[in-house]
Amino acid sequence: MASTIVINDGDHPHSGSDDTTSHKSIGKRSRDEMEKPSKIPASIKSCNECRQQKLGCNVVKEPFKACCRCTRLGIHCKLDSDFKRVAKRHKHSEMQKEIEELRELVAKQSAQLAAANSPDQSGKGKNPSSSTDSKPKDQKIDDILVSGEQLTFLFDQYFSRYHHICPILDPSQTCDQTFAQDPILGWGIVLVSARRYPQDPTLVLNLSKAYMKFLWNSISDMPQRSASIKALALLCTWPVPLIRGFTKSRNDKASATMGLSELDPTWMLSGIMMQIALQTGMHRPRHAQDFLKQTRDVSEAELRDRKLIWAMCNIVSQSVSTANGQPTITIYDWGLGDGLEQNSEILPQGIKDRLKIEKFCQKVSKNLYGNSSEITGVLSDIDEQLSATNALERQYQQLESESLKFSSLNKLYLLAARLHLHTFAFYVPEFSRNHFSALSSAYSSATRFIQALLDYDLHSEAILPYCSYYILKNLICASCVLLKILNSTYAMQFDSTQGRSLFNAAILALRSTSLATNDFSDRIAEALARMWRSAGSGDLNRRRGNFFSYRY
Repeated sequence: MASTIVINDGDHPHSGSDDTTSHKSIGKRSRDEMEKPSKIPASIKSCNECRQQKLGCNVVKEPFKACCRCTRLGIHCKLDSDFKRVAKRHKHSEMQKEIEELRELVAKQSAQLAAANSPDQSGKGKNPSSSTDSKPKDQKIDDILVSGEQLTFLFDQYFSRYHHICPILDPSQTCDQTFAQDPILGWGIVLVSARRYPQDPTLVLNLSKAYMKFLWNSISDMPQRSASIKALALLCTWPVPLIRGFTKSRNDKASATMGLSELDPTWMLSGIMMQIALQTGMHRPRHAQDFLKQTRDVSEAELRDRKLIWAMCNIVSQSVSTANGQPTITIYDWGLGDGLEQNSEILPQGIKDRLKIEKFCQKVSKNLYGNSSEITGVLSDIDEQLSATNALERQYQQLESESLKFSSLNKLYLLAARLHLHTFAFYVPEFSRNHFSALSSAYSSATRFIQALLDYDLHSEAILPYCSYYILKNLICASCVLLKILNSTYAMQFDSTQGRSLFNAAILALRSTSLATNDFSDRIAEALARMWRSAGSGDLNRRRGNFFSYRY
């Protein structure tokens, strides 16, 4: 600009040579002033790097001499009057947000590329890991190596056979993406799917010990991640197989006298799952920064994922508590109540329907088995029993009226909730006027559940080989109801022919859920069959002794 002014003034017709020289000197001084750095205020006594780190600094301003720290670390030492310190937490959160955005972009592009390169365009609904052009990497846990071909089969089988039972995962994620996100989740999927792996039926048993060791190490590693919660949800839905002679405890002598159910850690793991979910703020999905100690925005995709995780944690935890007869540890807060009604599209309809069913199961457990004034916790006053069961029956009828829009699987869960309610009949005193009607309801609930499960397995999709812990325990419960009632003096009041047929079908169904000889399903089926024969096989003419009490 200064040189431009000199040229224009020099070209002016009235400008003399002296004026030209004068203007040239002015232009030179202007350039020198512009190139000279601005003066640093006396209040600034540290260089930029030391101010960022809040450290003492011995920089010399005039003549400028770099501070010892920058010299030692090889950092460019600089003084700027307009420098502003950036908070580490804010900087970290911004970087974290950028990393997550890049991961989402890479995952989306990888999925699009896999779909574009796939030779079978008709298989749009298949998991991306099934693409032959992108075979997963081999994975190893301890000394067990699972090849890419095996991983492809196991992941595809999981999402086609197991995922709809516990829909907590993203089916669009490939096998490699899942393992890259967190190996604990990738191996969890492999372990569940390996339950039915025809190429190597022993894979699930070989993986079980290595995976449980890996899981405990992951749980003890802080901070926790959402992948650990999802892995625990899978493990609580399909527990590690318990097999006599294979399952070991810390005290082998004690374990020899224990039943397999006493060695089952599922309920404990469900509690750990809930604790981690609370610790990571899944119950407050819009305020993740309060629990993650990061200042960042929650994306819509992350909000949906956190909401889904919290809903599934409560569903899984409630089902485990109901199946084991343990106190409920679920937390159905505002987000899963009124908040869910206000944001009705944030969760799939099937999960919202399942939440209604599990909330009802929680009410049954608390109202009938959570009486703080009784030493056993069971409601014992006859009038209170009648009042509570009638109120719960009305709530069940309301749920049943809404079940027309339920999926087939949720209708099965609704019948399991009915069974949970009516098995309270065995706590109703014999002299109560409600005693026989309660037994009738229990019998009806048991037969309806067994029949519905068999129909679902036959007509909808095969569920017994892949059934969850919850379905298995309800099948056992329904079988025990038939075993007690059909071998009591009340048997003549019921259709014993139908009951015997359904009991035998239930035993066969239990055997079909077995993964290996002598596992829990196999042993419980054998035990029920022996008790049935010892009690008279549901035939009053053959009933021997007093196997049960006179009544039941």
